[in-house]
Amino acid sequence: MVNMKSIKLLLLVVSALLTLFACESFLEEVDPNRVTANNFFTTPVGLRDAVDGVYAPMRDWIGLEEHYTFTVFGTDTFTEAADESSSWSSKQFNRYNSDLNPLSEKIELLWEVCYRGINNANTAINRSQEVDMPEAEKNDLLGQARFLRAYYYFWLVRNYGSVPIKLDETVGVETGFSRNSTDEVLTSIIEDLEFAAANLSTNPVQFGRPSTWAARNFLALAYLTRGRDASDYQRAFGNAQEVINRSPHRLLFDYADLWKLENQENNEVIWSVQFSSIESNNGGDGNRGHLFFLMEYDLAKYHMERDVENGRPFKRFRPTNYLLELYEENDPRFNASFKNVWYCNSEARLPNDGSLAIGDTCIYLPRTPLTDAEKDVKPYTVINPDEYDSRTFPSLRKFDQPDRVDQSDRDGSRDFIVFRLAETYLIAAEAEYRLNGGGLDYLNAVRRRANQPELTSIDINVILDERARELAGEGKRWFDLVRSNALVERVRQYNPVIAAENIDVHHVLRPLPQSEIDIVDSDNFTQNPGY
Repeated sequence: MVNMKSIKLLLLVVSALLTLFACESFLEEVDPNRVTANNFFTTPVGLRDAVDGVYAPMRDWIGLEEHYTFTVFGTDTFTEAADESSSWSSKQFNRYNSDLNPLSEKIELLWEVCYRGINNANTAINRSQEVDMPEAEKNDLLGQARFLRAYYYFWLVRNYGSVPIKLDETVGVETGFSRNSTDEVLTSIIEDLEFAAANLSTNPVQFGRPSTWAARNFLALAYLTRGRDASDYQRAFGNAQEVINRSPHRLLFDYADLWKLENQENNEVIWSVQFSSIESNNGGDGNRGHLFFLMEYDLAKYHMERDVENGRPFKRFRPTNYLLELYEENDPRFNASFKNVWYCNSEARLPNDGSLAIGDTCIYLPRTPLTDAEKDVKPYTVINPDEYDSRTFPSLRKFDQPDRVDQSDRDGSRDFIVFRLAETYLIAAEAEYRLNGGGLDYLNAVRRRANQPELTSIDINVILDERARELAGEGKRWFDLVRSNALVERVRQYNPVIAAENIDVHHVLRPLPQSEIDIVDSDNFTQNPGY
């Protein structure tokens, strides 16, 4: 099967063309035979290439540190680890302090990436009107462009709230923007997704391109997020049901199979952002999630050294006690999601008394504390839950990359799953709960896969708890808490000291980039409250 991972060179060409054509001077004398936006993007080949170019900006965000920072940091499930790299530190997103401000480069990066993607989509959509090609193929291409435009706007509206809606190609400098309301932005997203759902293929030729089922799933989440009345919850529920009941996607039998590198294109994945083992194909830095969630296992006292299999521990994010304690002892999602055992890997670091050998357990973080007497008879290091700190903690393993070239390699090739069917069940559960207090059947379907007892009552906290168990680290949590009006309450309750002390109601939105405010010529482009 042809794969989306192979289009890197094409995306570079398209990106260059988009930039070149947008900067042409109207005074320039033009050779009528040369390639221009007017005669390239208005051909079938040009339209296909333009749509491929809409995918490119995602790889400048998805899988990078900023992406994980904006989604797992400053929540009830992950808090800060030891990370001492001042140049890359993102701790302000967990601490909610004065460093989280409009001057942040990370705040500016998301804005820039999304509007670049939106303009690429607008170019493809606007130029398509002049393309002579079969209508079904054209509408599928437009469905992809509008799906991706919706995706970029979804990132913007959930982080910044009211943002400018721009649905036409930008060909020069524009400064007269105003902020559209959150409701207007979400309505525009829904309109794009309704078109996508009606026109995308039910079975795309290339894994990584959205299908009609991906659009339906996205619609369910968009309606749930807008949630302005019962009809929105009904539409969220209906679209989720469509995916569950009519799509070819199914829950995998074994939760652990979701995270096997050789099984990335599995039947539970509805849509994922593709990365490649060929570094130059990624357009950016690949999926670096394998770096950020690891504890410092390579300290000399643990008798281990850093290697490819165990990963390069950047120690950015560590799980909160709340998250770790959510899992029952027999819940297989814990062991599939977290690493809590490390095996000796260095002859040079083995203890001199011969008590350990290569391949023996070197570090063990039990979920149930061992007594001092039990610890004393173990030849390896035992670290009880009350001993976890910013350097030592169970490490999220969903993004592990044990096939890297060497232990210093930062770039990863693992795809990032955006939508999978287990979340669709949880969206259905939340939508039905909002509608009529139901939702247990859908929530329990997810629990059954994990061999967990079915629940007999449901509320928003039950739903949030199950989403935490099932989707830990998958780029959902900050948005889940904001959507549920639970961010401030839950951070204060479960995220240690600094975050709990500083978070306030205005932190449900990020600040707008000051660089954008400075160049926009409009009275309706003011900063979000509190910044």
